[in-house]
Amino acid sequence: MTIKDVERIESILSDAGFDYQLELEEGSIIIIGPSDIITSEVSVEFACQLSN
Repeated sequence: MTIKDVERIESILSDAGFDYQLELEEGSIIIIGPSDIITSEVSVEFACQLSN
């Protein structure tokens, strides 16, 4: 698989309404699910702590 393949698949998923991100790792596609509200809250808190 190439980066272009991953971009094409990610575009198809996005057009179908799926909020997945794809990564290419050693020629294999890794599917990363959408983040939820808890993940977002933890990320914001972590960023605030780093900022302080």
